[in-house]
Amino acid sequence: MKIEGSKIEMNQMSNNRIKKVVISTISIAFTILLFGLFATHTNSKNNITNQVQASSLTIPKKMRGTWKSKPIYSSDAKHIKKNMAVPAMKMKVTAKKVRWHFIGYVPAPYNRKKHTIKLVSKQNGQPVLKGHGPFRDDNYLQMSGKKLILAYHGGFNQFTKVAK
Repeated sequence: MKIEGSKIEMNQMSNNRIKKVVISTISIAFTILLFGLFATHTNSKNNITNQVQASSLTIPKKMRGTWKSKPIYSSDAKHIKKNMAVPAMKMKVTAKKVRWHFIGYVPAPYNRKKHTIKLVSKQNGQPVLKGHGPFRDDNYLQMSGKKLILAYHGGFNQFTKVAK
């Protein structure tokens, strides 16, 4: 009998300890929540300065300007119009968007229309662009030395800066 009674007492003691720990953590979480609500409420009333709602996402200045790429040819040795895989491109990069179009000889599936890709976010310091890209909708800009790379899922194009 004594052994069973001591087991019950030990279980009750452990249950009491668990209840105390749970109640204390709930009370701490509740006080933090109340303090957070109170702090945001008082800050919004005391804030007298004029806030500007401007987006801080911009394409870095070293990536801005006018860029050109060379045409890409298929695996054939001769660089002739018949073997052209991707025509040359011209791209103008501004703070929030990129305008691009194909230049020079343009094979049948391509056109010379100007397209815009807009800056959406940054991923690991690389600007992420959405819109009508050359091959896909998700595009990334990256600098590699003095060359700008317009990357997309499945490939990339290298651009060199156009002299003013």
